[in-house]
Amino acid sequence: MRRAFTLVEMMIAVTLLTVILLFLYQSLNTLRIGNERYGERLQEIVDDDQLVRTLFLDLTLGTPSTLTIVHDDQAFDRLSLRSDHSIYGRIYPFVTYYGNDNGFFRIESSEALNLPPQRDAEMVIDSLGAFTLFRVYEKEGYVLIDMQRKGDERQVFKVQLLNAKTKK
Repeated sequence: MRRAFTLVEMMIAVTLLTVILLFLYQSLNTLRIGNERYGERLQEIVDDDQLVRTLFLDLTLGTPSTLTIVHDDQAFDRLSLRSDHSIYGRIYPFVTYYGNDNGFFRIESSEALNLPPQRDAEMVIDSLGAFTLFRVYEKEGYVLIDMQRKGDERQVFKVQLLNAKTKK
């Protein structure tokens, strides 16, 4: 009757345990990398959703008579309006969406802005990332937005201006 394991049996057990732990570590590392990748993509989706929601609220709560669309170049339009929607708690702010090759921006201010903005103008500028396209079209109380974030699919959506008088 044996009372202990032999050295060979112990070495086999340690080797098997090492192989199992190695596979377990590789599986956990793959899972971690996948979670990071999905987390980054989820953050991109949340950012896109936040941008669309903010743009939607700015337009639907905006005053149509203050809506100004300037076609600056072939890829970017400048959209300005006065809106009841404010991210920063301003009362009836002026909101401008402006894009160029350096980025796409949302500017919220207490006064109407001329671009480029003056140094003493009170405003908050939000960088919305890199865009390749931002076009805006208006017709009969509706605004059509055609935009594309760099590396993403093109998004097109139509927003009805709530304060606009439309023909029926």
